[in-house]
Amino acid sequence: RMENMFPIITRRLAAKMIQKHKKNDHNSLDFRRTIRHSIATGGIPLDISTIKKIREKPVLIAICDISGSVMNFSCFALALLASMEKFFRQIRSYAFIDEIDEVSTLLASGDPLDLRKHVLLKANVVGVSGYTDYGYVLKAFYDRYSRHLNYKTSLLIFGDARNNWNNDETWVLREIKKRVKKLYWFNPEHEALWGTGDSRIYEYRKYCDKCYACSTMQELEKAFAQL
Repeated sequence: RMENMFPIITRRLAAKMIQKHKKNDHNSLDFRRTIRHSIATGGIPLDISTIKKIREKPVLIAICDISGSVMNFSCFALALLASMEKFFRQIRSYAFIDEIDEVSTLLASGDPLDLRKHVLLKANVVGVSGYTDYGYVLKAFYDRYSRHLNYKTSLLIFGDARNNWNNDETWVLREIKKRVKKLYWFNPEHEALWGTGDSRIYEYRKYCDKCYACSTMQELEKAFAQL
């Protein structure tokens, strides 16, 4: 059923993106050229010059928690990211537990129904403890991959923000936020559970444009459609 849902969701997302593009598809006024041409007609702008807008697919960077506590959610998130590649100019995907590694090529080459196992076997995502460490992972991501962050990039984070009582390193997210266009967090837990126990989502949410509760496929699809 999940496999059948992927093309349906991606088609809906594509339609949503096309509608957004069409709203901004009008040319804009080239004020300087219009004024320059009007000199020949006594200052009357008979010849209106415009600048054609160039459509650019957005650039996405995705960071996905694939630890045991979010196993089912991470399976679906990885498969959805893999299926959306054609709708974006570039997607870079990273997976982590207490270590982080880029998995973009692994998502492109793996079976959509078995991506989590594929990533666990092929990528360096397990560190010393084997327990999720958001603080270490965010810091490592920033140190290794911040060169990919810029004002055209939207960063997506998938995970429950349960940090096993490790250091939050929220300053990293603050610095990342300064460098990207948008920062979104997708949390598979019901919002009523946010902030309980070792959940640090409220600390991280301060630096996100939006945090979504995505405990079902429908909620995740709805959240993606708002990007």
